[in-house]
Amino acid sequence: MVATLPRISRPVVPSIEIHSPCFTTRTGKRTGRAALKIAYDMVKEKLIRPREALLRVEPAQLEQLLHPVIDESQPLEVMAKGLPASPGAAVGRAVFTADE
Repeated sequence: MVATLPRISRPVVPSIEIHSPCFTTRTGKRTGRAALKIAYDMVKEKLIRPREALLRVEPAQLEQLLHPVIDESQPLEVMAKGLPASPGAAVGRAVFTADE
């Protein structure tokens, strides 16, 4: 496959450049806890140095770790139940029959 990259990556028409979707990337979104764990694991596996690991975790992600969280190892007492939904907003007339 690598040998075919130069052939398939050339523009079909000189003025139009076509990019392969297999090379499209985007920044991965993750929680502070996940970012810290990934950075720690990469240092532990000797993929990156500790300094680079610190630079990979954004300050806002570290700030997330300072907020209180529920201790998942403890039993929880259910106080209420509800639907996983939020109220919405609507604009317009309410119509209850097909004739209206």
